[in-house]
Amino acid sequence: MSSIEIVPIKNWDPIDEFFSFCWDILGSYFDLMAALFHFRLLTDDIRARSKSQSGLSDEELDKAWHIYDQGHPTHPIGGLRHISSQGAFRDRISEDGRDKILQDHMSIVIIYQAWEHHFRGIIAAWLACNKDDLKFDVMGDVRKLRQGIIHRGGRVENGIEWLNLSKDDLIKLDIPQWTNLFEKVILMCRELKKMKYGQESDPQIGFR
Repeated sequence: MSSIEIVPIKNWDPIDEFFSFCWDILGSYFDLMAALFHFRLLTDDIRARSKSQSGLSDEELDKAWHIYDQGHPTHPIGGLRHISSQGAFRDRISEDGRDKILQDHMSIVIIYQAWEHHFRGIIAAWLACNKDDLKFDVMGDVRKLRQGIIHRGGRVENGIEWLNLSKDDLIKLDIPQWTNLFEKVILMCRELKKMKYGQESDPQIGFR
């Protein structure tokens, strides 16, 4: 991550508030990636025991149902919530599966929507400037990602070189790409603080 100091901060600052919001999203993303990793280990262990006890093949197990129901799995009380084949479930939780990609997409969309429809206006008012004065390349690229996610089936319309995404690539970010994105968010927050405290200042970036 950036060499710029990132610290817990107590005094309210809308720039820190925006960064803290994004920082929480990044933390949640890493939490969920870790949870998926351990979930895969658990389901692999359950599958191995199921194969041993039942004598069924992987292909046969993949055709069985994976069900989320209301209540404990062994004592359901009604209320089907989700159903898929075991094969579809295993694909969904795989390292580059749908769960991971959806988390990428939701995180990107939330960051853009929060900036564009909430923090950008608040920070502009705090800096005593117009909202349109706050334009940053990183948020322009996040907007392109959001457009691809919402309007183009999750594919970026034009390449974004610093994220190693080419035209029509599926939008899915690995850890180095997420780190690169947050490097640029940190630099953006630093520039915003310099607009407030002066270009010669060396502002910290804070989180709650």
